[in-house]
Amino acid sequence: MKGLLFAGAVGYLIGTLFAPKKGSLLRTELMKHFDQLTDDGAEMLDDRLNDGKQLVADVVEKGGEVKAAATKKFSNVTAAAGRAGQIAGETFEHLGSDVNAIVDQSKNVLNNDSHN
Repeated sequence: MKGLLFAGAVGYLIGTLFAPKKGSLLRTELMKHFDQLTDDGAEMLDDRLNDGKQLVADVVEKGGEVKAAATKKFSNVTAAAGRAGQIAGETFEHLGSDVNAIVDQSKNVLNNDSHN
């Protein structure tokens, strides 16, 4: 697009310079054309700048979505790990109580057998 715009400007400039016109009219036409080229260039630059801003906004938005999803998953994993730890602790506590009860019963049986 830039190459086409540049080639058009060069072609217009060459055609204008070789056309038989008064100097003041030639300068006026050149200034009009230069102003148009400047406006077109500024418009293209503004369009690209807006495209870039939109791209950055889209990336930031998507990054926020990814962060939120990752935070949620991490929270779920953390909660599950905490619950698993709690269940394991309760299980070992019950096992410890059961083992203590078995040991106590075994002692009682041994004590009763030794008195008989």
